[in-house]
Amino acid sequence: MARMAGQIRRGTSRAGDPSTAIAELHASLELEGSEAGVAPPPAASPAGGTVLLAADNEVNRQVTVSMLEILGYRVESVENGRDAVERFRAGGIDLVLLDCQMPVMDGFAAAEAIRQLSSGSDRPVPLIAVTASALREERERCLAVGVQDFLRKPFTLDDLQRVLDRWLPGRAPAPAPAVEAAAAGSGADPGTELDRNAIEGLRVLESRGRTGLVEGIVQTWLANTAQHVEGMRLALGRKAYEEVRRMAHGLKSASAFVGAIAVRECALALENAAKSASPDCARLLHELNLAFGRVRPLLEAAVRRDAA
Repeated sequence: MARMAGQIRRGTSRAGDPSTAIAELHASLELEGSEAGVAPPPAASPAGGTVLLAADNEVNRQVTVSMLEILGYRVESVENGRDAVERFRAGGIDLVLLDCQMPVMDGFAAAEAIRQLSSGSDRPVPLIAVTASALREERERCLAVGVQDFLRKPFTLDDLQRVLDRWLPGRAPAPAPAVEAAAAGSGADPGTELDRNAIEGLRVLESRGRTGLVEGIVQTWLANTAQHVEGMRLALGRKAYEEVRRMAHGLKSASAFVGAIAVRECALALENAAKSASPDCARLLHELNLAFGRVRPLLEAAVRRDAA
């Protein structure tokens, strides 16, 4: 978990000691009284507990659901924070994974509402923020609303398993293969258009019983990216820069899961430009569309290889 946001390093934590993890999170932000009010971890329930996942991006949701199911957990998935709060209210949830930036209700508001719903419990359900950001301000906001840990996108099966092991002790999930090791000898194509490590990582998940996963994820990403490009073009015409920023943010993290490196970099640049309503947004969107056109045949070829 050394790739967590900012200076957060969980490699020094005692295995299975969530209270230590929380203390380190607070210490990294130089917050006073960091351990005050921190609830103990929940009592272990039988293997196959239920994880509530809230994520608006379809690719991120598909990948995360596949990982959770491979690890032996039941999954309830929703697309926004409001639906997450309502599903949590119904009960039976052992852990919540919340994307920080979602429409309708974002992860911060959802975490605060969920924490209020569980305020009378001696052992509140763990809230884990799923974020592509390493910004100090975002970590501070998460901690302020009761989030207890972070999972940074894009993450691997091993990353996810470590977080679950920390907060849902006593489980015996299936051993997770090292996704990174599965791609040994491959890597980025010339020009860094496609990182085949990401595709190989998806193939590892597919080999664990997720038939058709690679094709499904790639086809979803291709369709959604085309829609996002057109949506951002229309939004720019209306000078709706917040819409552009939100779509670019979602495309950024989804592109990392399929290894579309150049598209991810363009989406990051566009997201940052949209925050300040920069006149560079139109140029950056054009560059993003060109990168999409270059990586599309590479991804389609990867799918054909799997089907052969």
